[in-house]
Amino acid sequence: MLENSHCVTSLDNLNNYYNISLKRDWLIPLECKPGFSFQKLDLANR
Repeated sequence: MLENSHCVTSLDNLNNYYNISLKRDWLIPLECKPGFSFQKLDLANR
């Protein structure tokens, strides 16, 4: 989607269900791309 100039927002609460370091490593190459944003957010918390 980013390659087609769409804006992408990723949401994750970065809990330890999956390896947190791995999640952060996956974000590194995305964070420098135009149109990408990340929000540390738990949708279960209102």
